[in-house]
Amino acid sequence: NNNADFQLQLPLDNINAGTCGANGPGGVNITTSAGAFPYTWSWSNGSTNEDLAGASPGTYSLGVIDANGCMTFTTFVVPYLGLTFQPEICLVTVDTGSTPSNNLIAWDKTGAFGIKEYNIYCEIGGFNNYQLVGTVPGGNLSEFIHVGANPFVKSWKYKISAVDSCGTESPLSSYHKTIHLQVGGGSGGVMNLSWDNYFGFNYGSFEVWRYHISTNWVQLTTISFCGFVVCSNSFTDASPIATDTNWYAILVAPPVSCVTTARLADPSGNQTTIIRSKSNITNNRTGGGGIGRRSLCKRRVAIYDLHQDHSAAGLPRLHQWDRLVRFAGNEG
Repeated sequence: NNNADFQLQLPLDNINAGTCGANGPGGVNITTSAGAFPYTWSWSNGSTNEDLAGASPGTYSLGVIDANGCMTFTTFVVPYLGLTFQPEICLVTVDTGSTPSNNLIAWDKTGAFGIKEYNIYCEIGGFNNYQLVGTVPGGNLSEFIHVGANPFVKSWKYKISAVDSCGTESPLSSYHKTIHLQVGGGSGGVMNLSWDNYFGFNYGSFEVWRYHISTNWVQLTTISFCGFVVCSNSFTDASPIATDTNWYAILVAPPVSCVTTARLADPSGNQTTIIRSKSNITNNRTGGGGIGRRSLCKRRVAIYDLHQDHSAAGLPRLHQWDRLVRFAGNEG
């Protein structure tokens, strides 16, 4: 029909700028009028709806045919909105499931669309000098284990960023810092503990935990947070079960449990809930780590065959007739 352009009309209602990746806010809204109903729409990306939704930035052509076979064609440009998502770390903690122990960084993906990958940065080589230490694909579980970061010598600071499929990187997030615990023997056989503050979320107190083969993990006390100033956190265990076979850890709880996810669209899929940030596990000798994989932080089960020697992983030697199955629930 030579008069199709005059008979079919496609007035534009609005265009929404898009972000990179599918299911973003980008789209084109039109109102088809004149001609003979029903209409058939054909967008260049394969959509057959009247309005275009979930579109990445770019140029899209649209062909419309009415019931009489009259046709019209037009194009629309969806502009780039820019990367609007700013990721934030929800928690950093010492991962004692590896030998030697490393640090685990976890973040929440809520609000993330079109994210290709996440970059993890660590303060290395000087104040506020953050260097890239790892990249996690956007579809993977939102956590990263920093191999090579020794939690027994110091605390560590981390920031993260997001990169969309257009290659745009967000600003770095606020930093989170791990807790570094030191233990020393005192006169009369007491154990003196000292540690630095966690930085990254608000909390009111520290939990002091002790491990011994005869008791498993036991919370000894709660110490009030001294504030975000230069102050000393300390505790003296006046009645240790033994002078060289106690292990200690300091825990803090975020205001809301940290849930790491793989895919936002599948909340029932692969995800992990972390309810505490834990310091390094140490004693007054060598610091030993690996007393159960994140057993004070996550819902895990650790099973040990005590016929074998696990001392290399930091687990005290147990009697050959024993079996230890340690379950860690919401309360650690």
